[in-house]
Amino acid sequence: MTTRSDISIFYAYFYDFEEALDIWREKFNRTTGHLESWQVVCYTFSLIFFVSWLRKILSSEHSIADRLLRSTHSTVRSLPWVRPKFKQIIGLARAHFEEEIHKDDFLREFYKFLPERGLDSKDLQREAREYSTMGQSITPASTMSAEENETLRITQEITAMFLRNGSLKGIRKMEAEIVKMISSMLHAGHGSTGVVTNGNTESILLVLYGARRRAASLAIEHPEVLLPASAHPAFTHVANLLKISIIRVPVDKDDKVDVLRLKRRISSSTALIVVSAPNHSTGTMDDVSRVAKISSQYNVPLHVDSSLGGFLLPFLELADIHYPHIDFRLAGVTSMALDIDGHGKCPQKASALIFRDEAWIKCHTFIDTKNRIGIYTARTLHSFRDPATISSAWATLLSTGRDGYVDSTSMIVETCRKLIELLKEIKEIEILGSPDLCLVSFTTNIVDVYALGEKLIDEDWKLEIGANCLRLPITLELYEKNRIQTFVADLEDAISALLIDTTYASESKTAALHRMIESTMDHWLVEEMLRAKLLAEHSTPAPIERTHLRSISIDGRKMSTIIEK
Repeated sequence: MTTRSDISIFYAYFYDFEEALDIWREKFNRTTGHLESWQVVCYTFSLIFFVSWLRKILSSEHSIADRLLRSTHSTVRSLPWVRPKFKQIIGLARAHFEEEIHKDDFLREFYKFLPERGLDSKDLQREAREYSTMGQSITPASTMSAEENETLRITQEITAMFLRNGSLKGIRKMEAEIVKMISSMLHAGHGSTGVVTNGNTESILLVLYGARRRAASLAIEHPEVLLPASAHPAFTHVANLLKISIIRVPVDKDDKVDVLRLKRRISSSTALIVVSAPNHSTGTMDDVSRVAKISSQYNVPLHVDSSLGGFLLPFLELADIHYPHIDFRLAGVTSMALDIDGHGKCPQKASALIFRDEAWIKCHTFIDTKNRIGIYTARTLHSFRDPATISSAWATLLSTGRDGYVDSTSMIVETCRKLIELLKEIKEIEILGSPDLCLVSFTTNIVDVYALGEKLIDEDWKLEIGANCLRLPITLELYEKNRIQTFVADLEDAISALLIDTTYASESKTAALHRMIESTMDHWLVEEMLRAKLLAEHSTPAPIERTHLRSISIDGRKMSTIIEK
């Protein structure tokens, strides 16, 4: 109950505040009394613009130092005498990228509009064969085994069957069977469910979308996702699309997520935790069991990105390979994603997203009953089931069988560990992380690692060039053709050649691009050059020896096709 003394105290404080406000107003007027009206207006607008700029800087996802640096570079680039130089640099970079992309297209003729008359099957197949072998040499390393050829033949026949006149009910049944088969592989239990997607990026999008909707139901206004620094960049891509904040968790010396730091970064805004099994940078497995205990303790969903090793982990025990359990037997795991292509052997790009129970899948389904078309429902990014993806994945799983996956798992893990042993014997090579499953990442300080990667790629090795490292995905080709020793020999020869020919690294375009990215402080310039590379991929430059204005005839046929006839 409010008493009269309380009211008296309130009025006393109010009068003191009013008196202090009057004193401050008088001091301010004396200080600014010499200013003219136009000066007061200019200073006011300047303060407003400064506060607006400061809010923009502070609301960015980058660090304050990085934001200030970007803002400074942006101001410099806007200067009239600097802007043309940057445009010239970007133009030269795009011309270089176009030349590099089209170096194997000797005729450089393009279909730029529909032909009036359709091509017959022989011409179409001949054109397709030219496109399929562009820039590739037919070597033993690029051929398929008899088993892979048979799997490809079967899946193509079944896929064509459903594309011609397939039953949508049959496709629905196929997807349900795929989900149940993979759920049983991962020990997901009776109540598990999932979907088949067109790739791991779509799976990531559905997981983050579901996490955002679950966070909204819990009144979390600004959801955050805890992501290891070694996680796939598609998570950052999708998070930017969905406006979800990413909290990067550092990794330890073995390239595993730092579990203690991850635990300290869990907050009331945490909507999801992500771990990799294994990651795509060094092939290292995060400590999923420890993270699962933490996620269960704090009641935060845990997603395991097993797109790289999803069709190896379930069969390690059957192949007599000791490995910790990484599946739904860990209580904290709520969802897992794995690619059915790659080690799953599906020739069509396909991925499976499995949830522990139906409560999680409800978060990412979309239902709209208030539109003019009618009832709209979607369990994935699309409102339909892709017959080609589902039928191809279904045929691959059934034709390969458990024994087929156990055999391939044993071969791939054996090959991976053998490669690690051979690389450790090369003193110039340093293995990164702690890989032991299906990908090996290494680097060297003796020669330029990017020039080394370019040299090995020129010899038809399917290497991936990363940040100051090279990655070799382990495939069945390397085991069946016993090419590990050949790779190590080629690696040693390439290092020796680069030590002798010191000009190769300086002339390497791949090395120049990566070194520029590492050394340039202006991130905008790097991003613009990479955008120029993306735009160059859809460019249609004129033929090198162009003698006429168009490279196709009036009816849309390529001139070279008509001349050959």
